[in-house]
Amino acid sequence: MMVLSTVSQVSGDEIAEGKMALGKWVEIFGIERPWDVLPNMSDSNKRHRGALAYVYHRLNNNEIPAGARENFYCDLGRLLALEKTEQVLNSESAFSDYQAFFKIDVFQLWKQLITEMDVPRASHFKEAYYSQADGAGVIFDVRLPPFINKKKTYPLVVVLKGGPKVNPSAELPFIQVKPSRGGIWGYRAISRYDVMQVIAFMQRYYPVDPDRISLVGFSAGASGAMHVASSYSDVFSGVMPMVAVGTDFPAVNFKNLPVAMHHGTDDWTSSICNARVQYEKMKLLGCPVILEEYPKVGHRVPKPNEPLVSWLLEQKRNPSPVSITHECEG
Repeated sequence: MMVLSTVSQVSGDEIAEGKMALGKWVEIFGIERPWDVLPNMSDSNKRHRGALAYVYHRLNNNEIPAGARENFYCDLGRLLALEKTEQVLNSESAFSDYQAFFKIDVFQLWKQLITEMDVPRASHFKEAYYSQADGAGVIFDVRLPPFINKKKTYPLVVVLKGGPKVNPSAELPFIQVKPSRGGIWGYRAISRYDVMQVIAFMQRYYPVDPDRISLVGFSAGASGAMHVASSYSDVFSGVMPMVAVGTDFPAVNFKNLPVAMHHGTDDWTSSICNARVQYEKMKLLGCPVILEEYPKVGHRVPKPNEPLVSWLLEQKRNPSPVSITHECEG
């Protein structure tokens, strides 16, 4: 790896180049034009629109101290001065202080924007999509199995507020994502939009099996998983609400979507009585539902959690069921 230069030298010209490049990208990527779908932009650049918007808005909101901001622009300017793609891809940041103010790898983002190539990364990182609901770059958590074969597709497990304590591995090869906008109770409005945008992003840019997209949540995330799944029951292969279920979702929408409820009998945060009522209601409707009860367990699901993930990975969406029933909320 080539370090761009010594950290003691900060060039005004390089800072100016970095600022100019960022300004051009903001214009080209339509960061300040959330209504613009940019039909002529390359797919590679569209992928990074959200990450660029996230970085730009943090800068614009003065969330980066002046010194770190200078180093931020200087690193970008020095990358732009390199003549060959190989030099860009093999370079290391001269400054690292600004990275602490971002949740994504900014230096890697510069490499991707300059070369329009996909730069290899670790198995756990942050991605970002561009939200046309509010013009923001929205970050979310991604975990990949140790080795990705791009000729294969993998199950996608969407986790809302907690979930099984199991990460992707060689034994359980799946892709895991955790959306970040869970502030609306029951995952309605912008929170539900967030979940579906994360799924759409992963389907577009990662080897996701469209028939094995499952949804799991813990507590409020479990109720949220049921609400989201009831609205998009044709998208998911299975749903696993852990220690909560919710009440005001159309249960009939789960007639083609397997649900596995997990609940402790001594849970005083979210009563198991509600899970039992929803389970019986869904059974009467002919939904493929199971309820796993844990005697004398409170607001948690005991380990090991690997069997829970295995169940999710075993489920497969039926893209053409014999009959469909769909009711809207309310």
